[in-house]
Amino acid sequence: MNQIENLQAEYDIFQIWNFPNGFGLKVKIGEYSPYFPHGQQLHLYEDVIEWATGSRQMPSSVCSADCGPGYRKFLQEGIAACCFDCIPCPENEVSNETSECLLLR
Repeated sequence: MNQIENLQAEYDIFQIWNFPNGFGLKVKIGEYSPYFPHGQQLHLYEDVIEWATGSRQMPSSVCSADCGPGYRKFLQEGIAACCFDCIPCPENEVSNETSECLLLR
């Protein structure tokens, strides 16, 4: 077996905490290892991560929120497909669980 195939990179993940006086602190917030079980190769220390909101609780993603009943996804031009506006369904249509409007029969 080729030696290069045996060497798989492991990574530490860091976050820089910036303070008002220009001082920065590098904090390890996770790690990646191809040797961890499948689906657990990326491990983040969620209790250590400091989000821009000043909270340690992971913020919810606006892009992944589904539209409510009666609304459908409307993609924003020039922005990732996961980011969208929710607009009302046209008259005589209803929304289903996939945020698409369906014609009433």
